Amino acid sequence: MVTYCDVQDGYPGMGNIDQLPQFVDPEGDYHLTSQSPCIDSGTLEGAPADDMDGQARPNPDSGLVDIGADEFYGPFMIWPQVQYQYQVQQQ
Repeated sequence: MVTYCDVQDGYPGMGNIDQLPQFVDPEGDYHLTSQSPCIDSGTLEGAPADDMDGQARPNPDSGLVDIGADEFYGPFMIWPQVQYQYQVQQQ
């Protein structure tokens, strides 16, 4: 049974998602970026006490578990909102 996993092309099961995991480098650095849909989407049931780096699960900042081998430990990137002002010139 597959549950709380990020599965390409989807897979039936509770908590499963089908989204790009947003790794730092999909060619070998499988840490999650702050934009990852895997953050806070997992379950503690059946998860190891520590992630691949030996960091505690769940992250005490959120109290929620991430999908995958890496438990995200910030920083979160906050993207600024850009506001535009338009002036319409009549001719």
